[in-house]
Amino acid sequence: EVGLGGRLDSTNVLDLGVSVITNIALDHTQYLGSTLEAIAAEKAGILKPDSIAITGAQPPALAVIEAAAQEQRIPLQRLGHEIELTAIDKEWAGVQATVTTPADTYRDLRIPLLGLHQADNAALAVAAIDALRSRGWEISDGALRDGLARTRWPGRLEVLDRNPIVLVDGAHNPAGLQRSLAAVQKLAKGRQLVIVFGAMKDKDLPAMLAQLRATDAPVIFSAIDWHRAAAPADLAAQFDAPAEAAESSIEALDRARQRATPNGVVLVCGSLYLVGEVIGAARARLAKGSSVSAR
Repeated sequence: EVGLGGRLDSTNVLDLGVSVITNIALDHTQYLGSTLEAIAAEKAGILKPDSIAITGAQPPALAVIEAAAQEQRIPLQRLGHEIELTAIDKEWAGVQATVTTPADTYRDLRIPLLGLHQADNAALAVAAIDALRSRGWEISDGALRDGLARTRWPGRLEVLDRNPIVLVDGAHNPAGLQRSLAAVQKLAKGRQLVIVFGAMKDKDLPAMLAQLRATDAPVIFSAIDWHRAAAPADLAAQFDAPAEAAESSIEALDRARQRATPNGVVLVCGSLYLVGEVIGAARARLAKGSSVSAR
């Protein structure tokens, strides 16, 4: 997986004959550019001659990737075109998907990750496996299905605890947060939702704060033990709605649990640094015998 961008990333020295570019959003703009097209150009730097390109990008970024594939004279498989997807949201059980690639159709794939958007990522993974098979890799259908069914993605709508249910999600840009909030609001229907939010100062805070306001859920802004983190009081001042500020992630989570009540849902989001702190605290609780699974 590329760390940042693609064209200049150290992972770009590798070439397995298949390159995958997922959907593209505005992030790390100080390094990659301020438009989707500019970021797509950096991502497209991983496309190489004599390879197969796969993407879930949408316009306007898609046109840049299409042009790069044409320049390299390599085939491009696009989600919604050469790759077809039908998905059913099973809510707390994850997603069930049927994926059609240029090579085959895979029905009723089980994806245990929460959020319908994860079906997009799974479809690209299935297409990548088919592309690797065309390159001589021996990967059975059973391995494909079993791999998807066993998938875990720490920090991405991950359930850490119950009574109340605690979810953590590392989405840290408006596009990612929009998808996460939509998924959680569906999962939490009929329950009290409380949001713990913390973020880095260099992120698009106005857009993300507006998304939080639109949920009408109580919000607790959390400090993060990292030098780039926005102060919780500053976030609360920009929020333009009633909110709380906590001086640590542990304090923020404790307050959120109390407000959610045992039947509610707590979402921790806005930064992978914040999510990392909360996961660490959850592991400490687990070591003391607390349950950390939800149904």
